[in-house]
Amino acid sequence: MRKAFVRPLLGAGMDAALRAVRDWPADRPLLEAMKQVSSLGADSPEALGYLRTLVRMTRTEPGLRAVWLDVYYETATALTEIIQERTGLPPGSLQARTQAFALNAALLSAVEAWACDDTAEYTTGPSAAIREALSIVADGLPTQHTDAEQNRH
Repeated sequence: MRKAFVRPLLGAGMDAALRAVRDWPADRPLLEAMKQVSSLGADSPEALGYLRTLVRMTRTEPGLRAVWLDVYYETATALTEIIQERTGLPPGSLQARTQAFALNAALLSAVEAWACDDTAEYTTGPSAAIREALSIVADGLPTQHTDAEQNRH
């Protein structure tokens, strides 16, 4: 499978997200921009259907999975640069990189959850799943141990 043919299809949403985040006013929180990104995407149910099918195929087709992960990595790297510019963090900042990869993981996992949920209405796109995933990231890691974790310590 040729990356050049599939990358634009799998990366269109991420490219739109990067454009929106780059254009977001510097005095407004980046998380707001990411939530606005959730409303971007394919304009037609047909396009959403194609996206859903492609994302589902990333689970079983190694070539598609490789492109999907390349798009993820490219987007996370670009988000790192945007965060560094917005915050003044130095190049190579672990903080900027971690924040960027966490935000991007939320986008990726939300789109995958939407695409693979047979009960979801795909014609509305993954926006609700993206907003939920971003809220999860914003809440941070859990602070309480489960009973099983406490028994291990």
